[in-house]
Amino acid sequence: MVTAIRATKILLSNVVKKDIKKLVTPMIEYTPGRAKTFSHVRLGSTENPNYSHEIVSFFDKNNNIIGKVSRETGKPDIYTEYEPWENIDSAYDSITKYRKIKRVAVSRNKVVPQCHVVTGGETGFKFNLTKDNDLPMLPNSNIFTHVLSEELQHVYKKTPRFNLSKECEVADQTILFTGITRKYGNNPEIPNQISLKTNDLVIKNGIPGSNTTSANLFLQKTAKDVKIKSYEGDERTINDIINNPFAKYLYLRPEVKAKYLTRWYARERGLKPLNIKTTIKLNNGNSRANFSSYKGVVCYEKPYAIVPSTAVHEGEHAYQFALAGQNGKINPTSYEKRALKLLGECPKTKKAEAKSYEDAIENYPENLNEITNLREYPPYWENKLEKGARFKQEQFKQYDNYPYRDFIEETGF
Repeated sequence: MVTAIRATKILLSNVVKKDIKKLVTPMIEYTPGRAKTFSHVRLGSTENPNYSHEIVSFFDKNNNIIGKVSRETGKPDIYTEYEPWENIDSAYDSITKYRKIKRVAVSRNKVVPQCHVVTGGETGFKFNLTKDNDLPMLPNSNIFTHVLSEELQHVYKKTPRFNLSKECEVADQTILFTGITRKYGNNPEIPNQISLKTNDLVIKNGIPGSNTTSANLFLQKTAKDVKIKSYEGDERTINDIINNPFAKYLYLRPEVKAKYLTRWYARERGLKPLNIKTTIKLNNGNSRANFSSYKGVVCYEKPYAIVPSTAVHEGEHAYQFALAGQNGKINPTSYEKRALKLLGECPKTKKAEAKSYEDAIENYPENLNEITNLREYPPYWENKLEKGARFKQEQFKQYDNYPYRDFIEETGF
């Protein structure tokens, strides 16, 4: 039996918060645009003279960390991007802010085509820049980049303007920290773990107290779907999550969440062969989402619309137009033609339903963006397509509320 000797890391040098102009290190060939200072730690090994681990951190003018690069012998480079803190509208006597953090790994041991990167640096690998040359992040689609985690941090701080209960009494403070982290394995869409945490710190008369909750969901990608493999944590939060059959989708990235919610209802309605696509295009119009009967695409237009009931509403429209197409609708769209080809002719038992949809399509109002309140516009609100979609939607509204929903929608995470 051979006993492995564990290498001991030793600190070789440590530079703390120096002017960015003094940064001199071969691992960084550029600096983030907002960086004003940097720190640089260099580690070695007592057992392996060839081992090296360098970490460079960048800070903005307010000493907030904005980026970090970790380069370690035998491992991919790790880039961590800290987006700026953003304020959220809140009560007069409170401060609410959030920021997003992303970690990516970039392999340095690949033959790199010139179309992907420009050569240079320690191992012939110099990284492309995105986000207006601000931080050294490669596009997610780059074959050498792998997302490790995405994190959302949210801080709510409330301090009363005055306290009249006792003279000279220290005002009470409440600080609520919320964090959501997605940790990825090999699948770029489905994280293998989602962590939800809150830390409610209350300072009363100078004496701190806290109440912490946490929950972890462990996901597993299956063929064309995803499931919660296991879970752990705060009982109340966990119960609120696992009692929602759509929880396996609701904490995914917005575009992935939209895709899987829509795909679920398409399967329920027998539309799987049509491969209905989804997109997110946020706007200030009067619509939450819409289904394009020409392209066969569901478009979500509001952050709060990426929920089960909306997916059902728009998925029902996809079913209505498909059935009309199967019934031989006059002047069919490309989607309706595809429905006839892939799903076959309309069953006899559904012909009356299909005909009612054809009539509703024929009488569907145009220029709805010009209507301020769609509820008060009978040609839209009383149309058979909309009434049928709303009927289905109502059956799923109970699943739209889930822990952390407001936080997720407000920050677009």
